[in-house]
Amino acid sequence: RLTTFITVAASIFLWFLGEFLIVLVYGEEFRESAFVLRILLLGVIPFSVFTLLKNYFAGANDLRSFLIASAIGFALTLVLDVALIKPFGIMGAAVATVVAYLSSAFYLIVVFSKKTGIPILNVLLFNRHDYLYTKELVSGLIKRRFP
Repeated sequence: RLTTFITVAASIFLWFLGEFLIVLVYGEEFRESAFVLRILLLGVIPFSVFTLLKNYFAGANDLRSFLIASAIGFALTLVLDVALIKPFGIMGAAVATVVAYLSSAFYLIVVFSKKTGIPILNVLLFNRHDYLYTKELVSGLIKRRFP
């Protein structure tokens, strides 16, 4: 949940400041790529969840679930790229990627929830316990750095 929260926060930051940063770093001719960045940011969040859960499934020796999720993502990417790139170009590719990430992550979240008994919302949503843990962690780091 903490990783998801950080990913969401970074994505929100880039959603609003991405265009400015792209123009600052790459120049005015890259301004239009900010819209593609915003589309892809929608896929970054499920991709981070997918990455965390695939590590769980690998550690739990359940590669089958990970392989099914990967196959779902691959199949959707392939089909949607073929369907969307020609008419929509890079935007179609970005949408295909986001749908594939969402679908793969959703599959792993559902399987993880069933295997562990942890409700889906508890897998995803930052809660009071996470807040207190993060607060204590940051406080400890600051105290060590500035005694």
